[in-house]
This record gives sequence, structure tokens and C-alpha cells, in this order.
Amino acid sequence: MGKIYRGEFTNSQVLYSNNTGLEQNIIVLIDDTADSSGGQVDLEMADTPVTIRVVDNNEDKFTPIRSKSAEIRIHTTPNINIMTFGAGGDNQYIVQICINSDENPIFEGWLSISDLRQDFQPDPNVLILTATDGLGFLKDVPLTDYHGNQFRGIHKLSSYIAGCLAKTGLNRSLIVEMNVKESTQLTNYLGHMYNAIYLDAQTFATGLDEYEDCFTVLEKISSEYRDWE
Repeated sequence: MGKIYRGEFTNSQVLYSNNTGLEQNIIVLIDDTADSSGGQVDLEMADTPVTIRVVDNNEDKFTPIRSKSAEIRIHTTPNINIMTFGAGGDNQYIVQICINSDENPIFEGWLSISDLRQDFQPDPNVLILTATDGLGFLKDVPLTDYHGNQFRGIHKLSSYIAGCLAKTGLNRSLIVEMNVKESTQLTNYLGHMYNAIYLDAQTFATGLDEYEDCFTVLEKISSEYRDWE
């Protein structure tokens, strides 16, 4: 873990007229993986501190893959501004949005350097950061396994899914669910259909040692009731 930028705020927008005891403490963590000095820098959150939204430019409303992004608004200081994060690359800053605890993330993604925004006015100003979960980047990445090796032979569906999602660069647990299954199918994850059904890697081949991109593979696996081209 590198240098951590941390901000917190209380979210009291719940569905009850009396919010007592129902507030949520929202924690924003930005990990600069290129800075090994460690330490923590506190961030002052601005108005509408965090907005998490689904990013879907696909005209098909039934598309099975929906990427998420998080917009973070913080106040600038002489030491925190657009230049603080502008010098890095898109795979340098890992962003986590957590509820009540650092161990309870509801979003994780990479800070998009090209989407940094700030009006050049005196401090305190508002710096807008945008993080994405990386699913959109999979459209340009050929299918390989979790370790980056070429798939050969027959593998579980879960292995293909894990191989694709590994290309986001995020190290998260794999949780996959399907609400249609055989009546005798076990309910625990080890007996899940994605962990019990095997496919030959040639299913996703486009040529000799050439495979479809990870986004397309995920789309095919998660669209069981559509015809594969």
C-alpha cells in the first residue's frame, strides 16, 4: 500500500423522517500505488461529496455488463489540487468508497487522470475526481487466464470470468449469481453452475491462437439465453 488520501463525511439521506442512529459514515480512500513513502493525507470533502453511477452507452437495455463510475468532489488547498493527481497514470491511484469501515467497500476502481476537473480560482476550490471500475477497458484486451497465459483445452466458466476480470487490475473476490438453475443444483458457490460447467477455449477463438476480447467473452457467458454468433 502506498500513500493514502482519505476523506470522510456523514450520509443522513435515508428513507425515514427521523434519521437518528441511521446515518452512514462514508469513507473515501485514494491509494497512490507509486508512492512508497506511506502516510496519510486528509481530504476535505466538498458539497455532494460522492456520486456513484452506472455507465452504460449500449443502446441495448438488456446488456448484461454495466460499468460503474464514482465522482468525488473535494476542496482544494495549497497542497491538494489537480496537480496532486495529474502527474500519474490511469493505473496509479486505486479508489475505494466504503461505508462505516475501511473493510466494507461498495466501490473500487482506478482514478481516471483524463477526467480530472478544477476551476482555477483561489482556494478552497472544488476538485472533481472520477474513478472507473475498469470494465470498459476490457473491450481491447484479448482473453487470457488469471495469470495472463493463453487458455488451452477445457476450463470452468468461472475460470474464464476470473481471467477476464483480472484485466481490470483490481484484486477482488469473484461473486457470480444466476437465478435460473436446475432443481437439484447446489446453492453454495462451489456448486454454482459457473463453477460446474466447462467450455473448450476454442469457443472463444477467432483464429489460430487468437481469441475474442475479454468484454465480449464476459458478455457471452452472462447472456446464457442469447444465441452466440
